[in-house]
Amino acid sequence: TSDIAVDSSADVTALMASLNPKPPKALEVDPGLRYQVIVQCEGEVQQRNLLERFTGEGLECKALIS
Repeated sequence: TSDIAVDSSADVTALMASLNPKPPKALEVDPGLRYQVIVQCEGEVQQRNLLERFTGEGLECKALIS
């Protein structure tokens, strides 16, 4: 194992730049997109409990049966 000696914040900045020379590009997000999560429940009771929990946390939820 090799040890790296860092003496100053300039050394830290230089080390970080050498490890990741290009910052990642920002993702372009379409403002019309909706991000959703579908949770498969074991039954009606679990669905009801999760709906109550999530709406209580301020999330917009919709119950579906398929």
